Amino acid sequence: MSYSDMDKNIDKILGKKAFSTNEKSFTMSTKTNNGVALKATTSIKGSTTTKLNCKFNHSSGVNFSKIDVVSDGKVAIEANCKSGIDGCDITSEFTMGTAKWLAASKKNTEKAKIGFDYSAGDLTSSFGFDFLAKSGDSDVVCFTPELCYTMDNLQFGADATVNFPSPFGGEGGATALTDYSVGFGYKTGDFDFVANVAQPGKDNTLSASFFNKANSTTKWGATFAQGAGADFASRPFDIKVGASFQNSSDMSTMLAINQNAVGSFKVTQALNGGSTLTLQTEIDFNNLEKDAKFGLGFDMKF
Repeated sequence: MSYSDMDKNIDKILGKKAFSTNEKSFTMSTKTNNGVALKATTSIKGSTTTKLNCKFNHSSGVNFSKIDVVSDGKVAIEANCKSGIDGCDITSEFTMGTAKWLAASKKNTEKAKIGFDYSAGDLTSSFGFDFLAKSGDSDVVCFTPELCYTMDNLQFGADATVNFPSPFGGEGGATALTDYSVGFGYKTGDFDFVANVAQPGKDNTLSASFFNKANSTTKWGATFAQGAGADFASRPFDIKVGASFQNSSDMSTMLAINQNAVGSFKVTQALNGGSTLTLQTEIDFNNLEKDAKFGLGFDMKF
């Protein structure tokens, strides 16, 4: 297991993608006889965007895990293949966009990332170099190493972000360690505890989570995360508690609530023919007069 996947179980309940309470989406997906997965999604969240997605394994041994073409002008490709070294895969990520897409948000940036995933026994690691990264207005090469070691029920890991001046022209930035973190996890068959410290020795920002599979139909957990602040005691914090339930073979529900009494709820119903209907809402229980947010998703499979 990689360092970034240590808390993936609780992410399914309380992560950033667990709820989409302010989005309406319609998805159609299919898989061809030769294994090509195709998906088209139209999302309404302020503006309307349509994304075409494709996944397939090429006969050359290259696995295209994501090819996205989005109506807002973005194209993203992710692929991996064997390197010829036992336990080592070559990975690549490319993001391109139109001038309009790049200008729409500072978060919209192009990417040309080449990396390696390596696994040997209880040790997993990954290393990536993004040759189109930015640090402010400066062009840099962004190096992102990640390590994770498993020992019985314990896991220890770390990651970092290091910028180097770009050799490809432009205004190169300075070499700098911009971010780093360490963490550990304790995992049994039905219980996970994960703790992470961002920039230890500097910011010392703490986050932690636990996940419990109570039985075959019920999972629950909680997350704690600190915000920025001068010292530990004065920092704001965010606490979330959530649960998921498999109510029947074709229906599941999820709920979450944070320390500000803002609750999120989701119901997923499987329909005849393989389609799925998802209804979501977010309610501020401290301000019930405020309009609730609603999300709707319809996934049709062929």
